[in-house]
Amino acid sequence: MIKMRKLKFVLAITLILVMTGCGEWNQDPLAGKGGKFADPRPTPEKPDLSKPVPSDSVRIVAPDFVSFEEGKLYDFRVSGRALLEGYSVAIEIENLNEFPGASYDPAKQIFSWQPPSGWVDAKAGGNIYVDFALSVRALATKDEQPVLYGVRKIPLRVSRDFAAPEILRVDRRYTSQREGTSSTLFVNVRDRDAVVKDRSTWPRLMIDSMSNQKSLAGLLRVENIEHVNNDEFRLILALDLRERELTGSVDTYYAALRAVSRFGKLSTVRELNTDIYTSFSTPVTTWTEDLQIKASETVSQKFLIMDPKQEAVMSLMRTHRLPLGATLECLPLNTNRSVLNCTFTWTPPETAVGEHAFNAYMEMRNKDARDVIQGLGTIYLRAIVLPKGV
Repeated sequence: MIKMRKLKFVLAITLILVMTGCGEWNQDPLAGKGGKFADPRPTPEKPDLSKPVPSDSVRIVAPDFVSFEEGKLYDFRVSGRALLEGYSVAIEIENLNEFPGASYDPAKQIFSWQPPSGWVDAKAGGNIYVDFALSVRALATKDEQPVLYGVRKIPLRVSRDFAAPEILRVDRRYTSQREGTSSTLFVNVRDRDAVVKDRSTWPRLMIDSMSNQKSLAGLLRVENIEHVNNDEFRLILALDLRERELTGSVDTYYAALRAVSRFGKLSTVRELNTDIYTSFSTPVTTWTEDLQIKASETVSQKFLIMDPKQEAVMSLMRTHRLPLGATLECLPLNTNRSVLNCTFTWTPPETAVGEHAFNAYMEMRNKDARDVIQGLGTIYLRAIVLPKGV
């Protein structure tokens, strides 16, 4: 048994010596092997921190909706913030070139734009507005940390530059009018923004008073509106002076007319003025209703004929069916030309017994010489001739 153990020990020593003689003891047994055998331990790769990564932690602060109108300058704030500590945020407007003349100031974080006139027509083919979206990107950075970003589209609506309507002309037959009458006027308006097939979009007319002037505003009313051609419309107005007492002779009344489009655009003021003449009222008299005269006796009846409004200048024009042999004279009072002092003189013959009705026609003129129209007032008179001796 002991001999056997010695023999195994000798063989082991011999084997070691043989291996030592064949090569170095520290020789790599995987030397020359490729792939995983060459370096079994993986080498970690450094991440690319410059490549932006989408993140809900990056927010864009801006209005939910912005409305623009051509020709007007608008601005609003667009800013960003990160919900993670230590990050700074920068804003980029990705489609800024789609808005001619627009700019973004990163220091003030303000987007500014004045849409040019005609821009909507060019984009929308005649529509009154066009919808766009402002594409905003926010980049959040921090040293030795990934770049994060967030995006948002801000809805924008650009309305075209609505045109103010224009009052083309005012047509009427006369530039003056008398109390107690009515007349018709026509106001032609051009309104580019009216839709011919939709009456609710047609222009309206504002009728206002003018400062320090007697006003027609409460006397004018729009009766109707009709389409003339293309973008032209005619408003039909009534100037109603019936049952109106406005002047004692002649006065000029004014109104300011302005057309209003469906978008609230106002035309320039068109002044309207009308000379209003007083109306001639029916004269009244102090004549006794039934003047009784005895045959063969001379009567000299004095009485007055008056304008009840004390406005007209009156004179006796003529008489009708005045009794044979009778006279009627009327002279204006020195202090009031609206009153006539009249005298009826008659010595009726015995053959004139009975009732006699006759008329006096009064010429009535305005105290203002601009009114060349003469009115005619009628006074109805009656006398009863009694038999002699009654």
